[in-house]
Amino acid sequence: MLNFIKEKRKVVLIIGVITIILIIALPFIFCKGIPLFNATASKFERAELIAQILAALFVAVGTFVAVFQYYFSSRSQIIQYETDKIDKAIKLAEFYKDEILCPYTVLKAVYRDVGIIDILQPKYNDFVNFDFEEMKELLGEQGIDKIEKIKTSKEYCGQIATLNEMMGFGINGSFSESTIDESGKSRQSIRVDIDKIRYDFAKKYTCKILNNMEIFAMNFSHNVADKSVIYRSVYPTYIEICRVLYYDIANCCKDGQPQLYRNVQWLYSEWNRQMKEEKEKRRQTASSLGGKSENFR
Repeated sequence: MLNFIKEKRKVVLIIGVITIILIIALPFIFCKGIPLFNATASKFERAELIAQILAALFVAVGTFVAVFQYYFSSRSQIIQYETDKIDKAIKLAEFYKDEILCPYTVLKAVYRDVGIIDILQPKYNDFVNFDFEEMKELLGEQGIDKIEKIKTSKEYCGQIATLNEMMGFGINGSFSESTIDESGKSRQSIRVDIDKIRYDFAKKYTCKILNNMEIFAMNFSHNVADKSVIYRSVYPTYIEICRVLYYDIANCCKDGQPQLYRNVQWLYSEWNRQMKEEKEKRRQTASSLGGKSENFR
């Protein structure tokens, strides 16, 4: 019905206008008691009545046309708005790939090799609020201290420096130098400025990834983009990144301090909930299919 009205908009508009004219005019045509058909009525009374009829027609027709046009213009705007949200989501998927996923591969390699992921992984399914209080409950003071010691250790900085020299990640604070040993052989070694390399890695990787994730998630939390468009292709890695960076996010959300990366946490909760619901549906479907197969044995 709506498609027919949209395709035949002019015809429907003309029919609507004619219908309104007839509804208003017919009573005056068939009702003999009104001044228009009264022989004793003066010309002034008849003119006044005709003016009233015309005024009523203009108001009614104008209102109908305005409502009709508003309805279709509103629908067009809604369609355009939804289209813009889809386009924005597709562009954000490209942003996610270049500005979040690519640098994350470097960060993940470092966190894996120094043991941070091993500390966090057993609690992955319990991450909800991503704040310091929750982190204390899940990891305990011992777990938090362990991660803090790792992130200030020579091993951590050495791992960053090694990957940087091998792959050229553009991290400042390390350089390789050649030395000649007693036997005359050339040896390569890596010199590391611990404070500088920690700062530069945090700036170019940890903070950059988190800030880009906040921008990415903000577009969905404020309904600028449609998160359902890219959910399938993005949610597995997005959830993984949030979990690997749990310590870094929660450490920025202490009581009495500004709560950072709340849009990141919001989108994680949305997609994590959806992922669990889909797993449960698949489990129930598999269970019901299993029950049916038993009946055919």
